[in-house]
Amino acid sequence: LGHLGALEFLEVYPYGCLEQTVSKAFPWLAAEELLVLAKREYRDPAFIRSRVERGIAQVVSMRVSGGGFGFWPRDPDVYSWGTGYALLFLARAKEAGYAVPEAVLDQACRQLELNLGAWLRDGEKELAATALAALGAAGRPDQASLTRLLQFEAKMDRDTAAWTALALLSAGRRQEAAAWLGRMEIGSPSAIH
Repeated sequence: LGHLGALEFLEVYPYGCLEQTVSKAFPWLAAEELLVLAKREYRDPAFIRSRVERGIAQVVSMRVSGGGFGFWPRDPDVYSWGTGYALLFLARAKEAGYAVPEAVLDQACRQLELNLGAWLRDGEKELAATALAALGAAGRPDQASLTRLLQFEAKMDRDTAAWTALALLSAGRRQEAAAWLGRMEIGSPSAIH
């Protein structure tokens, strides 16, 4: 919590693609949650709230036909991984009490659910793990697909393994998530292949 001032760097972060927009807003949401847990206040709580709300609006503005999100504003194509990341942020923001349009959440969920089977079939593990983490956070965990994803453990890189742990946690499978993270052996180059 002593480094909250570093968040202000996000105000001058110059990029605006979907991934960077979410990455700019998500830390403000996390900071707000940490401050509540620590029973501390930021010098201007309305400032934090406005940054999260701005992030929500910017993400929502990147929706494309079919319910997913584009890489850039006005991009006509769905950015699949970014759709999962954006949905995760929007679901967490809604859980924290922010206004997030229900239709946006529902359509993003449907977009991910529509593609999840193909991603698993085609071995697109990171796309599937990100989608499952987001769906769980949005209250729509797909336990069968998550169990199927776990079969790829030996073939996962660290990023995919981390998204899988988050998917387990989002699906209410806390003990499995903890065991999964324990097997990752953070810091060991050979932990996850």
